[in-house]
Amino acid sequence: MGYKVGDLVACAGQGAGAVREIVTRRVGGVEREFVVLPLSYVTVTMPADSSSLADLRGVVGPDGVEGVLRVLAAPDPGEPSASWGEQDLMIRLGVAPDDYDGPVSHESAKVAEVVRTLTHRQRRAGLAFEERGLLFLARNNLASHIAAYLGLTVERAERLIDDALAGTPTEK
Repeated sequence: MGYKVGDLVACAGQGAGAVREIVTRRVGGVEREFVVLPLSYVTVTMPADSSSLADLRGVVGPDGVEGVLRVLAAPDPGEPSASWGEQDLMIRLGVAPDDYDGPVSHESAKVAEVVRTLTHRQRRAGLAFEERGLLFLARNNLASHIAAYLGLTVERAERLIDDALAGTPTEK
């Protein structure tokens, strides 16, 4: 895939970070390259040719972080546009609900919609156990993308998310 140390990479369903190192390992008698990727709460080692890895610039999307923060700051939409099962699939596996043919990278604006909708729902009426888990995963994923893209800590990215959700923009 041509990754090098320092490249911003997203791992479907796990988050994003900068490649820390590339290692070669023998697996099943075959030498393969692996990408070592520290994410917000875990470090993963994945084959460099894995279809679960994507260039982060394509993940954050054409509007970048500003577009994601605009989605978060938008008014409470009430009920979500996609079913909870579809949203769960998108967050956990990194696939859009209508794209089951192969892995695709997260669309951060869609993840931001999930975060916004669940956060507003939590404030209004609370969340079911599964929804709380989905919100946790979606926030972590989104925070890791923002942190990697802007070169911030995950904690700072989480504050940007909280500020956007509260409608109080802050400096990055």
